[in-house]
Amino acid sequence: MIGDHPQTGPAHEERPLFRWIAGLAMFLVLSLSVGGNGALAVERGEEGSKVGIGAPALDTPTYSGCALGDTSHHNNLSKLLRDNWITAFMLMTEQLTVSMMYQMLILGHFFDAKNQTETTRLLQSMAAQAHKDYQPSANLCTLGTNVRSLAPSDQKAEANARLLDAIMQDRQLLAKNRSAAAGFAQDVTDRVEQFKTRFCDPNDDDEALAAICKNDPGNTIQMNSDIDFGKTLESVYTLDADFTDSDKRPEEESVVALGSNLFGHHVFEWFSDDDFKKEAARDEIMDMRSVQAIRSVANDSYAHLVGMKTAGTGESASFMKAVVTQLGVPAEDIDAFLGDKPSYYAQMEILTNKIYQNPSFYMTLYDKPQNVKRTRAALKAFQLMQDRDRFESSLRREMLISLILEMKLRSYQSGVENDVIRGITDDIVEFGAP
Repeated sequence: MIGDHPQTGPAHEERPLFRWIAGLAMFLVLSLSVGGNGALAVERGEEGSKVGIGAPALDTPTYSGCALGDTSHHNNLSKLLRDNWITAFMLMTEQLTVSMMYQMLILGHFFDAKNQTETTRLLQSMAAQAHKDYQPSANLCTLGTNVRSLAPSDQKAEANARLLDAIMQDRQLLAKNRSAAAGFAQDVTDRVEQFKTRFCDPNDDDEALAAICKNDPGNTIQMNSDIDFGKTLESVYTLDADFTDSDKRPEEESVVALGSNLFGHHVFEWFSDDDFKKEAARDEIMDMRSVQAIRSVANDSYAHLVGMKTAGTGESASFMKAVVTQLGVPAEDIDAFLGDKPSYYAQMEILTNKIYQNPSFYMTLYDKPQNVKRTRAALKAFQLMQDRDRFESSLRREMLISLILEMKLRSYQSGVENDVIRGITDDIVEFGAP
């Protein structure tokens, strides 16, 4: 190669670089000789021709000065250039081309290795990121599991609210097969009898009620539940009540009796066929229906409150009980709190309140960023559901407030009407009839 000494190689005369250097030196010598100051001698022998500087003249003629006009000298010079200069360049070009091709091959291998390494690193990085991003946390599993029965429980709560509202509306309308079907007197009689057998507390009225109570003194669950809103409804998260089936439960009796005492305690008397035919009864009938319509708005709010607390589907009951157990609540209190089938109200209480009272919830937030984002999305979903419930509640509240305003305005309307009628009467008396 290039680094070898020109005279130590095995065949230095065949090396392209050596021959290129020798040809260049010979060309320089010839160029100087053509200038006219040197002596160029061409010696021919049996072994071929040799060219030297300052060789003595033997048997061959010696030329001085410019010898380019000599044909033999021109041929020898051409052969010398071709054999030592042009050939050397050709061989050198071929060797450099081959060497550069090998260098490009090595460089290509480097590029291939670089691309392969970067691709492998990228695939491994993406695989590690996927394992990191798609490994769910305990918090996310807890939220996803406990929300399992929320939607069917919501639908069931809505159905119970509609049925309870229909029950209360039928009582107001004196519907057939209801306690008030025969009018106010029969309604009061039936409710008093129900009070004696279900809700009577012998200790009330200084134990004076003990003589009329017919219920079991040891069964205190239903005592006064027809008048105690806090005991019957407000402090309860899950009612053992379901108006969608045919089973009769004590808590269903309690909420219906409480609704009868709160709304429409005094039902209207029923009208006979003859009353409907009378011209004078039309105003009374329409006034009665107006009052019933106003009461239905109040009944609807009460029915929705009860419906949200009726028993749900129970699909996630065991998981919700585990959440409450982690808060340190005893097992017997958990059953009283959630029941066998937690209501929609109880489930929302767990998902939007109780679950965040456990310190482990915040400890598990030290998690992968994607899991934290998923947890944030789940909590946002709970917030949206809660906001929706509050929105529907605000609509019912708005309706109640508008009816209160209407009732206030009715008294003013009666006064205005009386003033108008009185003014017209006074004008007739003063000016006389036309």
